[in-house]
Amino acid sequence: MPYTIPERTLKKWTKTHLTLACRSEGCLRFIFRYTGSTCSYSGIPIRSEITITLRPEEAGYRIVNAEIAFASGDEGFKSTCRHQMDGPDFIRSNIEQSGIVGSLLDEYLTRDLPVNPAGCFCAPDHVHHKWFMSLGTIAYYLKENPDGLAENL
Repeated sequence: MPYTIPERTLKKWTKTHLTLACRSEGCLRFIFRYTGSTCSYSGIPIRSEITITLRPEEAGYRIVNAEIAFASGDEGFKSTCRHQMDGPDFIRSNIEQSGIVGSLLDEYLTRDLPVNPAGCFCAPDHVHHKWFMSLGTIAYYLKENPDGLAENL
């Protein structure tokens, strides 16, 4: 069963976590700000920006780029178990394994993927959770603003 987020939560997140960062070359770039925490080391906050770039097509919005960035020197990210074991590049592997780039927004949101709502990014199912949070919020915003080009979020 696809992961779902209550509509009232998505509505709130469009105001508190989401920014339409750029409208250029026919694409929309959104930034979803997420603060999670490590599972160990007393739950150190992890501050991230999840950037999703969409291109409108006849079939819907295609995800043409997806990135997860952490603040330079973020102690939470550095304290995650995977960063401790594998260094900072593990996140790239988790992004690639998700199969997000190239998917249609609505199609990705209906996928039945393993999801773990832990606050970290250490495993692919943790990253799936963050994708569903950010993409669900973007889809809600686009549904409420059909032109996708509202001046302010």
